Amino acid sequence: MRIKNKVAVITGAAGYIGREVAIRLAEEGAKVTVNDIDRNKMDKVVKEINKIGQEAIAIEADITKKSQVQNMMDETVKRFGKLDILVNVAGGHRFGLVTEVPEENWNYEIDLNLKGSFNCIQAAAKYMKKQKYGKIINVSSTAKDGVPWFYHMGQSGYASAKAGLIGLTRCLTYELAPYNINVNCVVPGPIETPESKEVFDPLGKDPRVEVTPTKLIPLKKLGKPIDVANAVLFLVSDEANYITGHSLYVSGGLYGV
Repeated sequence: MRIKNKVAVITGAAGYIGREVAIRLAEEGAKVTVNDIDRNKMDKVVKEINKIGQEAIAIEADITKKSQVQNMMDETVKRFGKLDILVNVAGGHRFGLVTEVPEENWNYEIDLNLKGSFNCIQAAAKYMKKQKYGKIINVSSTAKDGVPWFYHMGQSGYASAKAGLIGLTRCLTYELAPYNINVNCVVPGPIETPESKEVFDPLGKDPRVEVTPTKLIPLKKLGKPIDVANAVLFLVSDEANYITGHSLYVSGGLYGV
């Protein structure tokens, strides 16, 4: 097992990508804190992890609230004795053209995608610095460069937040390296889930959309949640001990548009 007895906190773990990350790390020996705001879905992920013989707990916390995040990290250490890995998967978006998007929607995207990850890093890094070991993964998106199939809907808040995660990753690389803490970023392209299919499938019939995702992706197909999970696993394993400050694209070759 590549990360046997490591302790990992996965945010957004009730979602398709977060769930896959949590299970994949558990398969390789990690003890996992499953975080989200949907208790029923979190409990299902915990049960799936328990079925493969690994320990997991569910902690419901809004990552935009610092007090809830701190409690989550404290509870994780109380239960498992340490904190080795943090994977910031939680995120979301609200479409809106820049001239029309309400301030509350912009704030939602920045708070959830960027501030929430910062809150988690700040709380987790305190424990990692003490033990002089840690692996932090931020999950960005190729949407940080803008995506032509969504220009008619507007995605400036989401793109800005996901670009900010890469800047945050680079900055913390230098700040946390003296404590043997690796900070990296995974940058998924379009990922196929039941939710994303509802958005992507109609694009080919929309006259406002000049190009669809698979036309721009060199591999001509959408990614799967397991593709992201495998990239995360590599970066939190000892195989990636000399990799920090890196943005690993999981995008079928899509790199900017």
